[in-house]
Amino acid sequence: YDMSKKMYYGEGGKQDPISNLLVGGASGTLSATVCYPLDTIRRRMQMKGKTYNGMGDAFATIWRKEGMRGFFKGWTANTLKVVPQNSIRFVAYETLKTLFGVATQPI
Repeated sequence: YDMSKKMYYGEGGKQDPISNLLVGGASGTLSATVCYPLDTIRRRMQMKGKTYNGMGDAFATIWRKEGMRGFFKGWTANTLKVVPQNSIRFVAYETLKTLFGVATQPI
């Protein structure tokens, strides 16, 4: 999020909540997408009825039976949840920093 803010606003740019919503949503989507395959493996290992002999076996089985797409099943629904959640979280974070007078490092 901080790297995205720096890229969006530049050095010392004035922030506004609407832009922070967009930057937070984009940051959340990127991070959720990168982590989603491991999250899929975790969820599949927790499911009853499917047994894997560890994380490596779960990865190999999903890859062999479903290919790369198998790791991203449910990504769209997850993204629809993550975008507003992260957008609001980061705007609230910035607002609370301002209200409590927390010194921020220049971006």
